[in-house]
Amino acid sequence: MTNELKEIIDNAEKLKFFAFYGISKKLFDSLGDEIQTIVDCCCGNSFLGWHWLVNDNSLNVLAVDNRVTNRFREVNQYFKQNFPNLSEKHSFIERDVSKIIFPESSLVVALHACGNLTDIIIEKCVDKRLPFAVMPCCPNSRRIWWKDKSIYFEGSLSRYIDNLRLEYMQKNGYAAKFELIDENITPMNRIILARPRK
Repeated sequence: MTNELKEIIDNAEKLKFFAFYGISKKLFDSLGDEIQTIVDCCCGNSFLGWHWLVNDNSLNVLAVDNRVTNRFREVNQYFKQNFPNLSEKHSFIERDVSKIIFPESSLVVALHACGNLTDIIIEKCVDKRLPFAVMPCCPNSRRIWWKDKSIYFEGSLSRYIDNLRLEYMQKNGYAAKFELIDENITPMNRIILARPRK
């Protein structure tokens, strides 16, 4: 990264992006040539989508978030100035992810999709039979995944909810698993990797 970009994205955030990218790229590589678009949900500053594009300019990237931040503007300005040939391949929609129609032949990614945004993304992907890599965060008990809100569980709430998500995906014809990044990078370090079974 150049000094200019380092001033926009701090080291801790950079480590999180790169760790998530490294694991989600494994899923991408296993899909062969079927993926044409990376859908970067809850994109925040949009660095993740641009990083995909810089590393594979055969792709298109659709970044989605419900608001535009100053960091988003700074990151986009940096990449458009330094990679002008990629500008037309990166698009952004300012809208709630629940209202987005994911393109066919997409891999959907979401780094720290907060609360029930993770569940919305999973349901939309399952409905369209799309592969996805999602790192959930901000778990709470107001979940569409709870079968019985009075149920007793051992361990962390986030692990319990993610196990329900895994069960949901498997019942809907998905091969799904968890992978972890270093918890020193982020305590919410569990990534769900999922693809439709053939």
